Order: sequence, then structure tokens, then C-alpha cells
Amino acid sequence: MANLLSQNEVDVLMKAISSGQLAEQPEPAAARKAVSVPASQRAIKLYDFKHPVMFLKDQLRTLQMIHESFARTLSNSLSSTLRTIVNLKCIGVDQVSYGEFAMSLPDPCTLVNLRMRPSEGRVLMAIHPAVSLGIVDRVTGGTGISETAARPLTEIEQAIIDEVVVVVLRDLETSWSRIMKFSFSSEGIEYSAQFAQVTTEEDTVVATTLEVTFAETHGMLSLCYPFRTLNPVMEKLSAKHWIAEEQKAQAAKSHDNIQACVAQIPLRLSAHLGKTMITVQELLDLKQNDVLLMNREIMQMVDLEAGGKPRFRGHLGISHGKVALLIEERVSRE
Repeated sequence: MANLLSQNEVDVLMKAISSGQLAEQPEPAAARKAVSVPASQRAIKLYDFKHPVMFLKDQLRTLQMIHESFARTLSNSLSSTLRTIVNLKCIGVDQVSYGEFAMSLPDPCTLVNLRMRPSEGRVLMAIHPAVSLGIVDRVTGGTGISETAARPLTEIEQAIIDEVVVVVLRDLETSWSRIMKFSFSSEGIEYSAQFAQVTTEEDTVVATTLEVTFAETHGMLSLCYPFRTLNPVMEKLSAKHWIAEEQKAQAAKSHDNIQACVAQIPLRLSAHLGKTMITVQELLDLKQNDVLLMNREIMQMVDLEAGGKPRFRGHLGISHGKVALLIEERVSRE
């Protein structure tokens, strides 16, 4: 309270300011320095509202890894389908607007409208003319040379591409399984981007480009994921989640390998008819056609033992001239 001014002190101070007798205090050096910094030297971060950043770099790296795995798997599948060596390489995962992606596609182009369940959104797969026509030429007995002039596919050629699309979607589901189990299905094919509107032109999408090479054919296969489609799994699109799922897959594979090795270990089984007690003299006196009475009745089931412990029960018989056991029930381990 000692820092408060009295009313008389306030009046004197106001009169001094009005008359000019009280000089203004100089501005602090730090304030003068802040004002003197040129605007060109200030740390200003530009933001393009036409291209909003919807995906983080870590999420784009995860999408890159998903489609690199997809490219390796699809290379093997298409090599088997086309009976020639097919090389696929993921050359880019970019964040662009849907309008920019549509402008980058050739016309005409085989555009497959995909449903990516359980997500509500759609995905667009673009097979460039060089790839589609090269596949048709290879399947119909050619060497895999695509035509120089791009054109829409005929009905017969489209039926061939439909079979290839099934292979592509199967491998795409496998590649996404580490993030989440998705089901891809085709809902129609167009040949012009203006008729394949999976989202609005201003929406942000992830455009994935794969380079396809086989025989004398060289072209592109592109996938377009709108933000709405990937929004439900955005939290899982991280390198941490990808590595954790990869470790789980390796652990499961190791477990399966161990189980397969253990399954090949030979195991001795024995069926016991029964037991009886005799003296040493009776054992010495045994001869052919003597009969020993066991502790089991003839219709009673016998035990099938593994590792010295009973595992199954059944009846003895003969199969193909050999003694056999018909298993009737499993012995409880309690």
C-alpha cells in the first residue's frame, strides 16, 4: 500500500504533465530494438490456404512404407500372372488437392473407383494406358508392348484388366493389414477423371505413385486417398504403430515356425491291453497256448499312451493286416 499516491500528489503530477514541466521517460532499449527490426528479417511462416497440411510427415512416411510393401508383393503376383518379370517401385507419396491429382492423369486413363471398408470414403486407382494396354498385349500372347496411342479399352480388354484388378486389391489389403483390416472392392470403372469424382477438387488427398516395368512396357499406377477416407485411421498412421505391428508379425511368424518344427518331432504311441500279476515260477512255466487273464474285459476300451500318459481311449482291431486302434474318446487332462 506504500506505493499508492495520495490525491494531492496525483493533482500535482497531472499539472506538471499539462505544463510540460515533467519530461516523458525514455523508451526502454529492448523496446526500441524490437521496433527497429525490419519486417523482411522477421521469422514469418507462410501458409497456403489452398493447400492445407492435413497429413503429418510421420503419417506420410508410414503411407510410404505401406505402399513399398505393396509394390514388393504386387511385383511377385503380377510376375506370376503375366509370366514375366514385373518390377514395381513406389516413387512418391504426396499431399496434393484432388484437382491437382486429376490434372496429372492422362486422358484416357483406366480409373477404378474403390470402396475401402469399413471406412465411409472411397479410393481412386488410376492405371495409366501404357500399363493397361501392355498387360492386355502380354495376356493375349504378345511380348508386352503397349500401343503408342492411348485409347479406351474394349469389353474383352476390360475383362482382362478386371482380373488383374482382383490381384491388385488382394495385395493391397495385405499391405494395409498391419495398420487395419480393410476390404477393397471395385464399384465401377471410368476413363476420364471428370467422371470419377471421389471427392471435391479442393479436398486434400494423398497421391501414391508406383512405377511399373515389365517386358517393353513402362508406365504408372496411382492411388488417390482422400482425407475423409483415411481420417478414421490417422492415429495409427505412425512409424511407432508400424514398428509395433511389424514386431508382432515377426513374433507370430517365429511362433509358427517353432510350432511347425515341434510338429515334426516323432512321438512313440503305445496301447496297453491290460495288466496281471504272476509269480516267477508261473513265468518260468509259461508255454505256447497258455492263457493269461488281464485286468480288462474284452469289450472294454484300452488306453493309448504318449509320453507315458494316457491321451486317448479306443478299441483294438485289425486294419490292412495290422493291429490297429479305433480312437473313441480323448482322455481328460484333469
